[in-house]
Amino acid sequence: MDTLEKWPQPAWLWATLLVVTGAPRLLLAFLLPNPDGDAYAYLNTIHAWRESLVAGTFTIKTLRDFWLPLYQFICALISTAINHPVYVSKTVSAASGVGICILVFLISLRLTSNRAVSVVAALLVSLNPLHILYSAFSMTEIPHAFLVLGSLYAALTRRWMIAAVCAALAGFTRVESWMLIALLPAFEFVVRGRIPWRTIVVLLVAPLSWLYICWAATGDFLFYFHMRSLYIRDHYTAVAGYGNLTSDRLWWNGSKLVHAANPAVLLGCFVGAGMWNAWKDRLDVIAVAVCFFSYLGFLVVAFLSGNQPEIWDRYGLLSFATGTPLAAWTYLQITRGRPRLATVLAAMSLAVCVTEAQGQIEDARGTIKNTSAKQIIANSLHRYSRENSGIRILCDDPEIPAMASISPDHFVTSAAFRSPEREAILAEIDRLKIDYIVYQKADARSVLRHFPELQQGIPLPRFVLDFPQFRTDADESAYLYKLK
Repeated sequence: MDTLEKWPQPAWLWATLLVVTGAPRLLLAFLLPNPDGDAYAYLNTIHAWRESLVAGTFTIKTLRDFWLPLYQFICALISTAINHPVYVSKTVSAASGVGICILVFLISLRLTSNRAVSVVAALLVSLNPLHILYSAFSMTEIPHAFLVLGSLYAALTRRWMIAAVCAALAGFTRVESWMLIALLPAFEFVVRGRIPWRTIVVLLVAPLSWLYICWAATGDFLFYFHMRSLYIRDHYTAVAGYGNLTSDRLWWNGSKLVHAANPAVLLGCFVGAGMWNAWKDRLDVIAVAVCFFSYLGFLVVAFLSGNQPEIWDRYGLLSFATGTPLAAWTYLQITRGRPRLATVLAAMSLAVCVTEAQGQIEDARGTIKNTSAKQIIANSLHRYSRENSGIRILCDDPEIPAMASISPDHFVTSAAFRSPEREAILAEIDRLKIDYIVYQKADARSVLRHFPELQQGIPLPRFVLDFPQFRTDADESAYLYKLK
């Protein structure tokens, strides 16, 4: 095992892994627009923080946000030199996705001492459609998973301070990694036989810093948790049925988790957990298993307790990455000395992975469809309509009302305007009490053709550009304006 783990592995191996993992992630990062929702919220924060850093107005209070701030801050900091927040944030995610695949290989090699099986484990993650897709988006799931795996591998190789730093960074990215404050020192204590005070101090930096940021910005240490509770309450109120754990909801969320984490990987982890005689003296296997089941359990408990409204596909990607090395170890334990069984299990696992990949490709297509300009505008209008039940929208596209799930009564077309003069159009907008305007370049009969600036996404004194907020994240064929 020690020989296999020595750096470097053969150059061809690293080159292959880097190309296979990096090419699709970087390519999609530069070609695929972000979906709306969380990705756009992160980008808004990154853009605002970049402007604040450049202007010299950035303070500790600025870091207070709905989410923990590390990913956004790193992207904003890089964007001060490379003024492209969209591409910077997507590149950070893509690079993190590549790092995860490399760490899966190294952790698998640590557990199995088998280079071939470890490469297969890494390729399983590298070629996973959902993992590739979310590595191309401006979201925290992939960077966070990279930090968690970095901490896990450093702990397995007894690099305790590196493990602590990675865990602290993970805890400053997503709150679920605060559990590492207990898990990492416990593992170090078992290995070294003494209380790791330095590790504990480093790990406490993340939660204490976040509590201080909340206090500095709002005067309330627990502001983040209050805001999170309010968000969950509003979410349950707005969406009928979320308050009940029906069989349909349990099935839908459970299937999403299994789909993202991979059934073969989950089965391998649960089977491996029951092989007491094989892992009772293997602290490295125990550490990986504890990491896998802790994050998986956290997600399940959060959902069942009502602290997580839904389990989306991307939430299972961390369990997929941490569980793959454990599943690889289980496979070798089961098939040791049984070549025929090894072949059968490998074929069955391949069949499951191919089937899941086909389903994930279909899911990815649906996600990509939601990145179209029209769909993002429709999603935004749907969100605004929930905030304003009397919303009025000027739109000449007959598909938008259905896409936005808004009654056609809230929409006005250009046919309602009686004069082509700019001042008369503005007066008509006031008379009709228009709140938002959808303009598409394909709308040749749109009354907004008399405002050529709006055709280029240039806001005017009465028109505030709502979409696209980032020119590189849209095809610039459609615009959404808010009326002042």
